[in-house]
Amino acid sequence: MSNIIIQDSERVAAEFPTFEIPPREERESLDCGDFAKLVFRSEPAPYEKPAAERMWVKVIERLADGNYRGKLDNTPVELKMTRGEDVVFGPEHIIQLIRE
Repeated sequence: MSNIIIQDSERVAAEFPTFEIPPREERESLDCGDFAKLVFRSEPAPYEKPAAERMWVKVIERLADGNYRGKLDNTPVELKMTRGEDVVFGPEHIIQLIRE
């Protein structure tokens, strides 16, 4: 994921109260097979417009530090990522979830 960051959605929700995310407790308790929606953003190079996409990631592992490892479950349109790509993320990145 070169030049791509995952948005800290807790920070965005704190700044913009209409941006709702699931409660922290739910975002901290995902299991393998669950899906988390994250906002991926490009870090623009000079003269390029930034791009952002909301995409689903399937959780494949809970890490010891409280983060998750998953596989991208969407085919990006704007970002240079591929479906099935490994993604490591934390509860602070999740904007929506689906439990298996």
